[in-house]
Amino acid sequence: MPATVYQAPLRRTALLTLGAIGFVAASIWLLVTHQSVRADITGAVGVLFFGWAGAVSSARLIRRKPELVITDEGLSHRTWGRVSWSEVRAVAISQVMVRNTRQQMIEVVLHDPDGYVKRASPAARTLMRANRRFGFSPINLSAVVLPVPLTDVLAAMKRHRPDLVVNP
Repeated sequence: MPATVYQAPLRRTALLTLGAIGFVAASIWLLVTHQSVRADITGAVGVLFFGWAGAVSSARLIRRKPELVITDEGLSHRTWGRVSWSEVRAVAISQVMVRNTRQQMIEVVLHDPDGYVKRASPAARTLMRANRRFGFSPINLSAVVLPVPLTDVLAAMKRHRPDLVVNP
């Protein structure tokens, strides 16, 4: 069966980039116009964080690699890398509350999460450890970066791996 390929939505990525640039500008304004230690710290952290976010999303706009590729052998994610189906115990749609908004994601439950984290790149390893600290699997596929509903992604996974366990 041919691979199922998902690109990150161009419009959403562009909006994230513009938002990051806007927050960098606001953080610089805070640094320049307010004369307090609190404003200096907030502005500096804002410039660093949103500058990094803007650089990452700009790179994603320039280098249009697939966000997720699903094959009969496994899946390959832009951030998490390659995962063989033999490493996957189950998948499920999970939700996390961010302020007053529900963010959906596909949680990929692994047989040996610690072993997978050890093999990951340093940047992915840091994010995976953060996911584990919040009580999630190291690998989560966010709805924000996928161009289709998560149920469609799960259906594609089942097409490529019919015996895949999908938890409610």
